[in-house]
Amino acid sequence: VLEPGQEVYRHHHDVEESLIFLSGTGIASIANNTYLISENSSAFIPPGIVHGFQNTGAERMRLLVVFPVPYFAATRFEDPERQ
Repeated sequence: VLEPGQEVYRHHHDVEESLIFLSGTGIASIANNTYLISENSSAFIPPGIVHGFQNTGAERMRLLVVFPVPYFAATRFEDPERQ
């Protein structure tokens, strides 16, 4: 869950990740591209690809994060000061 204005800073994982946005609006940065997020949108991020997303809307953003491992995959932030 991300409240309005909150963001997940740019980072990457050693495994693929699927994001399923259930509600809210925002923007996602994947590699060097920016995408609009809306309800029921999704994204697949291959291993090692830098990505992040932000709730730019007025409502709470809800999403599912799916990894192919039975735990939350290790996260490496691009800017360690912004975690």
